Amino acid sequence: MLSCPSVAERGRSSFDWDARRDRRLGFSQRVGGVSLPAAERRAIQDAVKKALLPDFDLGLAPNQSLMQVASASRIGFVDLGSDGTRELVVQPVGIQGGCGATGNCPFWVFRKVGSSYKLILSSQGETFQILQRPGRAFPDILVVARDSGSERTLRMYRFSGGAYSEKACYKAVEPDAR
Repeated sequence: MLSCPSVAERGRSSFDWDARRDRRLGFSQRVGGVSLPAAERRAIQDAVKKALLPDFDLGLAPNQSLMQVASASRIGFVDLGSDGTRELVVQPVGIQGGCGATGNCPFWVFRKVGSSYKLILSSQGETFQILQRPGRAFPDILVVARDSGSERTLRMYRFSGGAYSEKACYKAVEPDAR
């Protein structure tokens, strides 16, 4: 991850963030609760389980708990490449899903490849924005993490070579907290 200096350390920021545009995956849209064909649901659950495994606490009934966390994960679909194929945005929930006390959870974007899903972005945050950029097939993605009640870390990701990588990092303080 890139270091993320404060605006004071960096000087005036060239990035204008509008928190009102932040998107949040809804708790009503969970892998286990949305209407999906069985094979599609299994493919999503498998992708989420694979992404969870490196950090998952296997001391807790490994197979059952991993499947429960995967099934409870929030999901959304968005056509990032404007090619008719919807990419999958996923955020697990709860401590077992890797979420912290300030509400930040793993944030993943998967691209459908055949009948499975390939991880193309892995981050940690609470909300996100899709930043359309003229002349780019895939938009940038901004992942917003809550550091405290009034402070946020904003990480911008750019698509290149088949996946997203971090291109910029910003610190933000809500105006009322200054």
